[in-house]
Amino acid sequence: MTMHDWLPLLTLLTSLLTGLLIFFLREQQVRARSFLNMTGAGLKLVFVAIMLWGSFHGRSYETRLPLLGRTDLVLRADALAMLFVGLSSLLWFLTTIYVIGYLEKSPNRSRFFGFFSICVTATVGIALAGNLPTFIVFYGADGGRSCWVACLAGPSGAEPDAPAKACFPRFHREIC
Repeated sequence: MTMHDWLPLLTLLTSLLTGLLIFFLREQQVRARSFLNMTGAGLKLVFVAIMLWGSFHGRSYETRLPLLGRTDLVLRADALAMLFVGLSSLLWFLTTIYVIGYLEKSPNRSRFFGFFSICVTATVGIALAGNLPTFIVFYGADGGRSCWVACLAGPSGAEPDAPAKACFPRFHREIC
C-alpha cells in the first residue's frame, strides 16, 4: 500500500488520537490541550486538502483493514465523501478555535474536548464508510457516545438517578 492508500485512515486517526490524548490531560494543562486540538484539526485539514486535490484529479482513496472474518473495515474517500469530510474537518477547526476561548473558565474541558474529538472521528468515519459494516461501526460509535455522555453526565448537583430518569423515563425502573 502506498501513502495515498493510508490517507483515509490517517484522516480518521488525527481526531481519534487527539481525543484519547486529551482525556489524560489535567484541567490545568490548557496550553497542551489547545495545542493538541489545533494540531489534530490542522493535520486533518492537511490530509483532507491532499485528498480533495486528488479527488479533483479523479483519484479515489481507499483503506481496507480486516474487521471480522471476511468482512473488512473499508474507508473510501471519493468526491461525495470528501464533501462531508471537508465540511466536518473545517467545522472542527473553526469550532475548536471558538470553543477554546468560550470555555476558558469552565470545568471539565478535557472531557468536553476529548468527546468532541471522538465525535468528529465518528462523523468522519460515517462519511468515509465504504461498506455497510463500516457504516454501522461508526454510526454506533457516534450514537452510543452521544447517548451515554448525555445520560451519564447529568446536570451538576442533580440527584444520582437524574440522568437515567431523563434519558430513560419509561424504562428507568427496569434499567436502574
